[in-house]
Amino acid sequence: MLTWLVIAIMAAIGLVLLCTYVMKSSPARWDLYFTQHAAGSPVIWQTIARLSDPLLMVLYAFILAGILCCQGCFQSAIWVLVTLGITDGVGIWLKRLVRRSRPAAVRAHYSFPSGHVLGATVMALLLLSLYRTLWLHLLVIIIWLLIATSRLFLKAHYLSDILGAICLAICVFSLSMIMIILLLV
Repeated sequence: MLTWLVIAIMAAIGLVLLCTYVMKSSPARWDLYFTQHAAGSPVIWQTIARLSDPLLMVLYAFILAGILCCQGCFQSAIWVLVTLGITDGVGIWLKRLVRRSRPAAVRAHYSFPSGHVLGATVMALLLLSLYRTLWLHLLVIIIWLLIATSRLFLKAHYLSDILGAICLAICVFSLSMIMIILLLV
């Protein structure tokens, strides 16, 4: 349990630092690099973005919860839905608090943190913790990397938006792991 607490604290510190950076300054060179050097928006990146839409992540979470219920893992099903729900709720609240514009001016909504990467990260962490098969772990990691990369290549987010989403997802996931441990004791 101490390990999860340390991970949650480190992720929270990273998130606070990124929020402070995003709210107090315009994007630095390291933050602009990927959006300036992205190769446009080929169909593959657009397809990945559509399939990883935050609303679809909710659907995927319900599908996963249904599978877990069919396997008799009712507590795990609830854990999946609650963890994604809290993560998304905090992500929406942060978007409204930070109000960062996206790299491409034509896009609506705020940029920080990336909703696509937030949902993908928490779903990846949930899947990695629920299922222990190597091929599934590799597949989940590859899909997660493609989703994060797509946000840069589509010029939908700065790198710091993606890092903020990862920190938030890790923080909430780690806290949910602590809650699971406490409930099982």
